[in-house]
Amino acid sequence: MEREIHCRAMLLRRLPLDERLVEHKLAGEELLDYFYNPHLTEYSVCFHLLGILQGGTDLATISIYTGMLARLMLNVPEIAFATVLKNIRQYSDRLNLPKNHPSALRMERAMKMHDRGALFYLISLFLPKNALNGAPIFLKGVDASLKTFGLSLEKLRRGACTEMEALAVALGKSDNPAIRALSKAGHHNFNILSPNPLSYPLEELALPPALLGDLTPYYFSQREENILRDYSLDDNYENLIQAQIRAENFSEACR
Repeated sequence: MEREIHCRAMLLRRLPLDERLVEHKLAGEELLDYFYNPHLTEYSVCFHLLGILQGGTDLATISIYTGMLARLMLNVPEIAFATVLKNIRQYSDRLNLPKNHPSALRMERAMKMHDRGALFYLISLFLPKNALNGAPIFLKGVDASLKTFGLSLEKLRRGACTEMEALAVALGKSDNPAIRALSKAGHHNFNILSPNPLSYPLEELALPPALLGDLTPYYFSQREENILRDYSLDDNYENLIQAQIRAENFSEACR
């Protein structure tokens, strides 16, 4: 969603001034309808949170930086939560809460559960003001916020690389060919994204075909570098659904 908004914003800038003003207004109204749709708050809560904390008013800008921070939080290595937990007192101190306040206890519990949404909130809360005034400023602000809890962008990158290598080895041994193929592609994509986790070069990623609404396939890229360009959706669906059924049966057996 963030990439779609970003691309549309870039295209709008190329229009003649009179057309740009009209299209910018229409795009803004569409975004407002989306972000304030009460049935879609599950998807827009991060947008509202960052916008309110930063006092942002430009919807496209807020969306772009929300997407950047959300991707970073989704790729935070598991070990990082233990580091945050050691410094969680910063949260209650920031809000002038006693250590045993329900909100402080909930945040502590969220870190123990590796809740990435709660971590998004923490990092957003400690971002310096005016952090949305450009990508370099935003990166610097995110790094400063992370350091409040004993982390940094570089520490996250190193931890994520270590975790990814372990996952690639484990999944690469799967007897399911679909999982092995997706694991290899995921490892490839991670190596492209890891140097700058806040960028998203879609054209360089390994992506399988997608089915459109009329069930015709759409191919993102036929470049040789796209190792999933010939990924069969039908064949691999069967492999993956069998893995899902096995996981569900195992879950039932453990109850």
